[in-house]
Amino acid sequence: MSKPSIEQIAMKNFHNNLEYFQKEQPRVYEKITAFENAVANGYYQEQYELEYKDEGYFDVKEKSTSNYLYGTNSNEYAKALAKSVDYRKEDNIFIVSPRFEYSKEYLKNSKNDSLEENGIAGIAYIIDFINKKLPKDSTMTKLEKYIFFGVGLGLHVKEIDKKINSDFYLLVEDDLELFRLSMFVTDYSKLARHSSLYFCIFEEDSVAKTIMTLFLEDGFMHNHYIKFLQTLHLDESKIRTFQEVVASQTHQLFPYHAYFKKYLTPLEHLKNGYKFLNLNSDIFKGKKVLLLAAGPSLEKNLKWVKEHHKSFITIALTSTLGTLEKEGIIPDIITHLDPFKEGSLPHLQRLKNKDYFKKPICLFGSQTPPELVEMFDKKRVFIFENGTSYKKGFGSVTATCVGSMSYAISLALGSSEIYLLGLDLAIDEKSGSTHTSTHSHREKLDLSRLDKLEKEFSFKKSLIKVKGNFKDEVLTTPNFYMSIENIIINNSKNKKDYQKVYNLSDGAFFAHTIPTKIEDIVLKDDCKKETLFKEFLDISSDELTYEEVESIKSMYQHSQKIKDILSRHRLKKYKTKEEYQYSLMSLSLDITADRSIEASFLNIVLLRYMQYIYPYIFDFLNTKEIKYSKESIKHIDTLLVKYMKKIVEVFEVRLEYFLTKECVA
Repeated sequence: MSKPSIEQIAMKNFHNNLEYFQKEQPRVYEKITAFENAVANGYYQEQYELEYKDEGYFDVKEKSTSNYLYGTNSNEYAKALAKSVDYRKEDNIFIVSPRFEYSKEYLKNSKNDSLEENGIAGIAYIIDFINKKLPKDSTMTKLEKYIFFGVGLGLHVKEIDKKINSDFYLLVEDDLELFRLSMFVTDYSKLARHSSLYFCIFEEDSVAKTIMTLFLEDGFMHNHYIKFLQTLHLDESKIRTFQEVVASQTHQLFPYHAYFKKYLTPLEHLKNGYKFLNLNSDIFKGKKVLLLAAGPSLEKNLKWVKEHHKSFITIALTSTLGTLEKEGIIPDIITHLDPFKEGSLPHLQRLKNKDYFKKPICLFGSQTPPELVEMFDKKRVFIFENGTSYKKGFGSVTATCVGSMSYAISLALGSSEIYLLGLDLAIDEKSGSTHTSTHSHREKLDLSRLDKLEKEFSFKKSLIKVKGNFKDEVLTTPNFYMSIENIIINNSKNKKDYQKVYNLSDGAFFAHTIPTKIEDIVLKDDCKKETLFKEFLDISSDELTYEEVESIKSMYQHSQKIKDILSRHRLKKYKTKEEYQYSLMSLSLDITADRSIEASFLNIVLLRYMQYIYPYIFDFLNTKEIKYSKESIKHIDTLLVKYMKKIVEVFEVRLEYFLTKECVA
């Protein structure tokens, strides 16, 4: 049989890839077939030609300039790139889990701290032990995850994989036509036989972030250090996008102990007899809502708000109350979400007259600190569930900030017209301010940071450009960007056809809203809201049904099962670092195996804890200079199980206490 020609090999590679993409990577497959259809129908003219050189390598020629992508032996170039890849914990690397150090004094003082109040206490001793064992300059035994920023013809992908044999690859390429040509040269289906592949091909930022997030979530225990390679034809924008994703990781933004408040504080509110609001209602239908958030646009338009707020059901975030008090503006509804006293109480403690806001209806998220809730008239407080479901059929809303949450509630309650003011989610272009002057967390950001590729990417301070509501572009932060995305998702999923949303803020644009200048709003009569309080009473309840109590009992029973899983794990013995790695992976699978609603709350807290601490432990086990030590592994595992059991005990105690005080309808 004759040896297959280069053309035959290339076509086989292409068809192997096409078959693989169709089955396993449908998004990539759809892009490739759409591209081919566009070319076939004359909608797009190909820019490149794939050439095979006599010297035995492929190159790509740009038709318009006759320039070549490689301009040299692409096989040798790929080998040179592979040779440059090393296992050091520096250079071309993302530090996905930042390294922390803790003083002796802190470790001593936090030894007996409750994990509910101090989540760092559950990780500090493990990280401190690992820090002391790790040499100053260390290398990784294996690069478990690797990122290619720029695929080209994929030749360097093959060569680097031969060297490092990673379990997870993220492949980023912005040139769809170039990627299609790589399918003739590189057989990605072979790579997929031993590695999990995440393709980010010709994607806009929002989709790219989703793919990158999935890459991080898969095999999260290997996320301490991730090496990458950037080819010259791909600019730095996608690297910056990945930095944003790293800075936006859920377990970093909302540490595991924050979920105690999310899942357990609602029980405290129920125990104390507060009314829970049924969000599956349309009591706002036919009514106009003015939502006031604490962005810079609120202060710029206070005169208008003072004159016209009675024409709406005016909803104001607690963070705006200091600003409104100065102008003598009393909203109809006050909303709050922040679960932490440190971030919540200052807004109210700064008020000159706390009785000033006794009349408004209070809509508080179910994780709102009891200390804040108790500052208001109990009769006028209504709790809405966010991320929990203790009251069955009452609905639950999720959002990343109180502004987007208040907007979601306005949609859920059926408001026909919603006017957004102060929900800028952008930086003031002149001052760099993030919020109004009275906001407790107001910052002035350095606008010169824009477009800089920073080594330390900050979730709250790094700057990115987004479409503006009234301007072509405005500056925002990754923190605000998450809320922008949340609003867009709410608009696409929950906004009804009859609902109109007017964005009055000089900030970010939100899809499916109408940018509207304040002077263009035509208002007639004041909004009728005399019966509003009674309507809220009619759709709320301060009791649990028998079925709801039984569900909470099931949560308690699940906590007992998790304690048994941890106890069984603790009895295991290990002969190698690898055996311990596999045992930790099995532990995470065993804990999260139960997907029932009753198991989900505790499982999520434990998962967030593992997402935080596992990368440190796995990095320790993956460090070449660290030899197997039975004592070290035993010490780490003892601490790990100790703190995981403490997490379970927090749930166990709080659930047990609630069930002895239950209120059943």
